[in-house]
Amino acid sequence: MRKGSITHKLACRLCGSAPVWILLFFALLFSSPPAMASLPTGGPGTVTFAVRESGITFTGPLQVAQRNPQNERTGNRYEQWQKMKPDEKETLRRRNNRWKQMAPQDRQRYQQRFEQWKNLSPDEQRQIDRKLENWKDLSPSEREDVRKKFR
Repeated sequence: MRKGSITHKLACRLCGSAPVWILLFFALLFSSPPAMASLPTGGPGTVTFAVRESGITFTGPLQVAQRNPQNERTGNRYEQWQKMKPDEKETLRRRNNRWKQMAPQDRQRYQQRFEQWKNLSPDEQRQIDRKLENWKDLSPSEREDVRKKFR
């Protein structure tokens, strides 16, 4: 291989960036499902590393990906949408429109209530869900009576 040839230049480029290829290999290796399962669940781990190539030193964080059990549980949203019945889709559209039209303070209040509900025990959550189902069956005058009782 002549020193000025294209092949020689390409080989120099590939061999010169060998540390980068090695780091990429290890990053891919450690992002495999078995390796990710052994990572702590507190959040993605950050590793600082340095790569020296052609006189330029790069030091930066390398994010190690982790599994998200919530995504594995819910699956692909597109697939969920395809499996939904038309009336369920319409209900979801209405809820989204209502949410978009809500004032920021109301959104925050709903989010806070949801956080409180999530922190309850499963029995308490079921009890609240039952009460909400009963509330749906009440007439407007009965609802007003209940509101007056709890003011």
